[in-house]
Amino acid sequence: MDSPQTPHPPQPSAQSETPVRVSRTFEANRQRVFRAWTDPELLIRWFADEDSDMTVRALDLRVGGRYRFEGVKSGQKWAIEGVFREVKPPERLVYTWGREPGVRRAR
Repeated sequence: MDSPQTPHPPQPSAQSETPVRVSRTFEANRQRVFRAWTDPELLIRWFADEDSDMTVRALDLRVGGRYRFEGVKSGQKWAIEGVFREVKPPERLVYTWGREPGVRRAR
């Protein structure tokens, strides 16, 4: 008689997906907030401050599409990239978030 196999627990990795939910309330309509997260020019204004430089290298706004932001802050290069999991304008935007291995994290 065969014994049932027990599944192995997931192994942590540098790119493990840990769900994080961020919810904020803004004095703006949903369309405007969604656009701030999906328009390259507005993203730069949203994320970069006066002493940093940021470029949106990729922004494929569809399920499975990739994004990549690169920049320099205080002389240190950084890069963030991910994949869109859900895109439902203007109500929901779900994506992965990770920094490129070997590139320092922005501070």
